[in-house]
Amino acid sequence: MGSNTIFYLALPTRTAASGGVLDPTANKERANCADVVAKSQFHNYSLVGDAKSFRLSRTAKNQKDFKVKSMADWKGDNDYSVLVCPYYQYPKSRSQIYGQALNDNITLFTWEYLSILLENNICENEQVNISNLWNICFTLSKDINIADRNSCFLSRQDEIIRLYLKLDQSQFNNYFEKYKINIIARGETEIKYWEDKILEIKQYTKEKAISELLASLKLNEKISSIKNYINFLRDEQI
Repeated sequence: MGSNTIFYLALPTRTAASGGVLDPTANKERANCADVVAKSQFHNYSLVGDAKSFRLSRTAKNQKDFKVKSMADWKGDNDYSVLVCPYYQYPKSRSQIYGQALNDNITLFTWEYLSILLENNICENEQVNISNLWNICFTLSKDINIADRNSCFLSRQDEIIRLYLKLDQSQFNNYFEKYKINIIARGETEIKYWEDKILEIKQYTKEKAISELLASLKLNEKISSIKNYINFLRDEQI
């Protein structure tokens, strides 16, 4: 299940029993557009949403990986634009994504925030309007000066969300401690998998190792592609 599918499922839909937060629709036109368009059933606002999730083994991420500028373009006539990423995989100090988010009012949400909302049964209804959560960067932009625009503002955002949920600091921290423990456990499982894979590879015969290396480099596929192209050129008429 992809990260965008999980984001779609994480947006509570309207039900007769519980009301609902947003009525989300997965965007089938995956190229050059946001993955989710959602409209409030109670307060007549709409948002576009996209989600990212990176492998734990991937450390080199740049601002283009987060597509914050694209989120501004995809917003269109909708009121808000929301990007959801793992909390601990956002840049920790400075990055252009923070300045871009502030300038274009792109909400840098997280899977952890979504989990806390769900665990606290936050549900929009006629009396409750959660649009302030999708407008956090507009709030932050009023207090962050130009020199600090590219600095990480997650700690300030944490405080806004904590106060919105009426949680004390200890309660809020406990959620993140639980999430960290789960991530560490997952990481240790992945480490064990790759360590076992190393041991398996060390048992390969020379022939098996060569075969696996050729397959991983996809050399035969590269040769085939080149052959097909030059054969096409040989038959091409000017």
